[in-house]
Amino acid sequence: MRNKRRTDEEWLSLIQQCRSSGFSDRVWCEQNDISINTFYNTVTRLRKKSCMIPETDRLIVDTSEAGAGASAVMYSIVETAKANNLNIFQYLYMVLLYMTDYMNSSAGIEQLMPWSDFIKEQCSGIIDVESTVPENRIPLPCR
Repeated sequence: MRNKRRTDEEWLSLIQQCRSSGFSDRVWCEQNDISINTFYNTVTRLRKKSCMIPETDRLIVDTSEAGAGASAVMYSIVETAKANNLNIFQYLYMVLLYMTDYMNSSAGIEQLMPWSDFIKEQCSGIIDVESTVPENRIPLPCR
């Protein structure tokens, strides 16, 4: 038997039901006779279309081109930080903390990249967020 064709709106509703059900995606899909592969492929496809897939019971959809670009940039930054084993929150905080002072300096921007020694030192492991405030920040080691 062929799977029922669903619209994006129907899939978004199903994904929201799944994510707010309290069950794992796999269990929910089994209970609702949906292939887990189809479910995850649809989640990926909708994310590429810039649909915000809920982690809980919230659903936000931004289908504008600017929204898609902003989402792609944020996903890229977060995934690159993950690949470099950084504390994601701390990395984003450090970039926002230093970016305004160094946005026109290529050496400064280089020091804010996830693979730089400065960022790895500042954003690896457990971080004391209270101690990293704008007033106490150390200068970037620009070369």
